[in-house]
This record gives sequence, structure tokens and C-alpha cells, in this order.
Amino acid sequence: MCGKAYNTELAKNEMGCIILCKACMRYSVTYTNTSFCFTKEELVKFKTALFNFQERDFCYNIMGQSRAILQSQYTNMGFSVSRYDIKVLNSLLEEALVLSEVYEVLG
Repeated sequence: MCGKAYNTELAKNEMGCIILCKACMRYSVTYTNTSFCFTKEELVKFKTALFNFQERDFCYNIMGQSRAILQSQYTNMGFSVSRYDIKVLNSLLEEALVLSEVYEVLG
């Protein structure tokens, strides 16, 4: 991200937010204690990865919750998500992508 002057908040809730940097056109996704930076294409792929979780993926018992693991491109790194996390993240992502389209149209 290039600096606060270029940042536009696209979506926010009590769990996180998504910010677009208009200088580099990258999306900063902050959710609880995680942070990611994506191009638009990567953001859409992230949303698709969340959408593609199936019931059988929630096979990890972590701190008393059934969770799924979202693996990163690095084989030794991933993070766990609950069904609730996926719901909240999808809501943020949908809102951010719609507002992103609006910004592109308004130019």
C-alpha cells in the first residue's frame, strides 16, 4: 500500500475491512488478526476459494470449533476459517467488489 492519502475504504464491519489503494490498485484485506494484500484478480480468486469450501473441509477441531484450512501459496503456511468467518469475509468481499466496480466506472 502506498499511503493513507490513496486509500479508499470499500467495506467494513466489526471483524475487518477492505481498503483499495488507488495509487497501486491493490486491495488490503484485514480480518481479525490477519492481513492480506491482493490485486483485483487475486481478490476474486480468494473469494472463489472461500466459496469452494465444502462441509467435509471443516474437519479440523481448533479451540473447540470445526474449522477448515485455507492454504497459502507457501506449503508451510495457511490459516483456519470457521463457517462464520467465511460468511463475514464473503459479505466484505462482495461489498468491496461492488464498490470497486463503481469506482472504476466513475473513473
